[in-house]
Amino acid sequence: MEAAPILAWTLVKEIPIPPDVNPILVRGEVAVAAYKTFRDSAVFTNKRLIVRDAQGLTGKKIEIYSLPYSSILMWSSENGAGMLNFNSELELWTKAGHIKVNLNKGLDIRKLDRLISDEILGSSEAPAVRAAAVAQTPPLPPAAPEVVAAGWHADPHGKHELRYSDGSQWTNHVSSGGVQSIE
Repeated sequence: MEAAPILAWTLVKEIPIPPDVNPILVRGEVAVAAYKTFRDSAVFTNKRLIVRDAQGLTGKKIEIYSLPYSSILMWSSENGAGMLNFNSELELWTKAGHIKVNLNKGLDIRKLDRLISDEILGSSEAPAVRAAAVAQTPPLPPAAPEVVAAGWHADPHGKHELRYSDGSQWTNHVSSGGVQSIE
């Protein structure tokens, strides 16, 4: 018998990162993707899922749900495909219970799957395992130096929206959703 989810949200469409999420981000946390729910918004950061839930007739009372990825014990993702099944689905089994996130047609479930995988599996890997994997990887040939004018540009590493170039090299100064940080 399957337990019913304790919380469920439907993501309607991808939206720009809402600026009102910035004050609740912690040092080193970056908003990665945001989605419109029916009445509110959900923001996936590099550390957690934040859902803004406006309540009441006026919507002035706001509850914020914060689900740290570290509390996820297991997850599943299902892409929508076929004639009758358009929506995708992400299910999270957490220390708090079972949470279900539905994605409307056209939203990339694999983007969220990769984000959660990177944050849970990538960050919890033992240093010895990482070192062994790196030792087994053959070195890449040196790349030709890329000459880019000093300033903010699309992040060539794909981790953030923008990365700063000092004119001779890419720096560790990055920006996502209008929030600058140092990587």
